[in-house]
Amino acid sequence: MHNISIIIVNWNTGNSLKKCLESINGLSMNFYNLLDVIIVDNASTDNSLELIEHFLKPNTNESHQYKVKLIKNNRNEGFAKACNLGAKYSKSDFILFLNPDMILYENTLDKCFVYINRTSIKNLGALGIKLLDEQGITLRTCSRLPKKRYFLAKSLGLSKIIKRWNAFMLEWNHEDSRVVDEVIGAFFLVSRKQFEEMMGFDERFFVYYEEVDYCKRLKDNGYYVYYYADATAFHEGGASSSKVKDYRLFYELRSRYQYEQKHYGDRSAYITRLLISLEYISRYLYLIISHRRDEILPLQKGFKMFKEWYSNLV
Repeated sequence: MHNISIIIVNWNTGNSLKKCLESINGLSMNFYNLLDVIIVDNASTDNSLELIEHFLKPNTNESHQYKVKLIKNNRNEGFAKACNLGAKYSKSDFILFLNPDMILYENTLDKCFVYINRTSIKNLGALGIKLLDEQGITLRTCSRLPKKRYFLAKSLGLSKIIKRWNAFMLEWNHEDSRVVDEVIGAFFLVSRKQFEEMMGFDERFFVYYEEVDYCKRLKDNGYYVYYYADATAFHEGGASSSKVKDYRLFYELRSRYQYEQKHYGDRSAYITRLLISLEYISRYLYLIISHRRDEILPLQKGFKMFKEWYSNLV
């Protein structure tokens, strides 16, 4: 039977983290053994750690004993670095990187390991599952690896109109299982062997694109990423990032540029920079036309931060 550790990076997620841990406590563990839940806190300033204090006591689950560990960072180290830190404290066969705004169902992980146990896991690099919203609607969470045409379509606003021009696989209903380029990092199940071989997440990505980069490297090394629709979970979404829309935008733009520079060089990154400038114009006009003027200021701040960061870079 495989062992698994769950790693959760927390930054001011409040009650979401508590609900996530409660769902883990209700898991049935028939096809795997949960060794520990490792929470890496990125210097939260809310009450999220107070809300979960009772989970840190031993024997949280009466049927299945596992430890809940808390690692406190003195500052916000970003998602990738915090995940890598949590992985260092894990000794399990498999690692599940789980967002604190996720709620697992009783059989979520059982179904994952039913698949893992019946297939050859030699070349399995990462496993994602079907995520549902509050209405029980399946979210479109899988993506194609980034390409210039997707960035161009996004910059012109065409990705909202023509689904196949969007990096997200919006034209597919996500109701069947298949090999994909990339699964969302909110539920990201990997084997320890491959994670160590890939040397973990690239810590240059503070947040966003760390799982994209990881999936790209998996594919380059002969592994595959699998979306398993038979296993499901609830995803609230945006528990941390929705509170800081300007910073969220800045980090997404920066990580996009860094991804292109890392994998395709300076010239490709420069083209991405030009497309980002074009995207600002199209997004600004879209907010004006759609009467969403309250979102203009976060948009301006996010792009301004990216411009300042890029100016210091060059």
